[in-house]
Amino acid sequence: MESFRGLHLISGCVALAVLLSGCSASVTGDASSEAGPSAAHPETRHIAALPVGTVVFSRRPDGSASSRRVVAKEADRVRVTSHEGADGDGPVTGRQVYDPDGNLLRSEDARGRVWRYEPHNCDYVIGRCEYTSIGPTRTDRHRREQERDGLTLTQRWYWCPSRFDCRLRQSSTSGYSQDGLLLWFEQDDGPGRVTYGYRFPQEG
Repeated sequence: MESFRGLHLISGCVALAVLLSGCSASVTGDASSEAGPSAAHPETRHIAALPVGTVVFSRRPDGSASSRRVVAKEADRVRVTSHEGADGDGPVTGRQVYDPDGNLLRSEDARGRVWRYEPHNCDYVIGRCEYTSIGPTRTDRHRREQERDGLTLTQRWYWCPSRFDCRLRQSSTSGYSQDGLLLWFEQDDGPGRVTYGYRFPQEG
């Protein structure tokens, strides 16, 4: 395993984008006029903004751990792998592709099943944003609503069986550090907060 120039341990969560399955989408409402970089959380250092080689690890309330590693950056894509354990070099459990603003474009699980998010999964758009998930067996519409208040973010995620019928499926709150790293995430009806930590690659 490569050497790292330090361990930054904070409390946080596995990003919601990694937990969801595939999408195709259109940005609407508050987010429609800010679909570019300005719509991203302005102070947030999302996974697409971290250096190649960075490991983001999490521990859930039951003590289990998982991690993600930034493996490559291209002009308009950032590639990440998910792993068992906190080290970022355990068995691969999935692969993800993000846009430069940290929104998920594509995910693949350990069995090779692929989900697509069009234009993305709205994970880093403040306001209201709609998208569609395209998975191996079904296509679904979703809506995400996010509000930022200082270092706290509230998020509501809906499943929309039709254009005019959206049903709340999950609500959550998360917090960020002053330097933009995710500190914690807690699903309103979940088992508790998940802790986050970061290992940054050694420079040079």
